[in-house]
Amino acid sequence: MFASVKINRRETFGEGSFSIVYSGTYNGVQAAVKTFKANGKLTEEILKAIEKESIMSSKFRHQNIINFYGKGTDSSTGHPVLVFERLVVAWNC
Repeated sequence: MFASVKINRRETFGEGSFSIVYSGTYNGVQAAVKTFKANGKLTEEILKAIEKESIMSSKFRHQNIINFYGKGTDSSTGHPVLVFERLVVAWNC
């Protein structure tokens, strides 16, 4: 795991029933940080799901798939997070 990941909870990229993806930084690099909705409690089931997603994400290597940086720890909650490449889109209007 990383030592810690800084999360900007004011900038949300997406949300689902299980997680929220925020803007963040890892080692000074912009990243997309996936946090998990645990309502303050990380059950064994949630931890297993996070580990499974981490393993699966680490195996994807393709030019059309964002890079997975690895697992980290939310510096404010201590909960595990998944850290991905942050996609920057430049619109040419």
